[in-house]
Amino acid sequence: EQDILNCAGAGSCGGGWYDPVFQYMLTEGVASEGAEPYLAIDDACDFNLYKPYRAINWGFVTVKSEIPSVQQLKDALCKYGPLAVAVNATSSFSSHDPADGVFEEEGADEGINHAVTLVGWDDDKNAWLIKNSWGSGWCDNGYMWIDYNTNNIGYAATWVQAQSRFYFLDDDFLKILTERFEIINPFLHPKEFEKIEG
Repeated sequence: EQDILNCAGAGSCGGGWYDPVFQYMLTEGVASEGAEPYLAIDDACDFNLYKPYRAINWGFVTVKSEIPSVQQLKDALCKYGPLAVAVNATSSFSSHDPADGVFEEEGADEGINHAVTLVGWDDDKNAWLIKNSWGSGWCDNGYMWIDYNTNNIGYAATWVQAQSRFYFLDDDFLKILTERFEIINPFLHPKEFEKIEG
């Protein structure tokens, strides 16, 4: 988190967007938490930090400026796994008691101000399962069921694919990727992962 905060140009402790983060992960890689501990402050970028983890691809489910349909979000979850999405996190959202059931709020569809991870759905509940970044003390151990059509949930839905440690790309293909996507740091060979994992 701190490496991204310091270097990705995606925002600050006052807020930001996640798509520049994924682009940073694609071109630069990301340091481990151990190498760059989270301080929750805006700090200078350490350009010499070893950044072994990266994304290999990302994209919006539809476009940044809209909420995809329920079916489009379901399809993306099945294809890519968890999605980054924006939501209007009101005071009611923040203080929701899971004992009250699925979260739904009238008149809260103006704007967005927070990002969460969309991890699943339940059609019987007519709701998405989301994971928040506020820790396990929030809502239901850090998760919430939220109605499909409340608080602009799903705005700017984005998927990202991580580099797999179980395969490597040959040098010719890496050269093409480097030229096409302006990748600065090379992808890691699995032997490099062995060094990281000790």
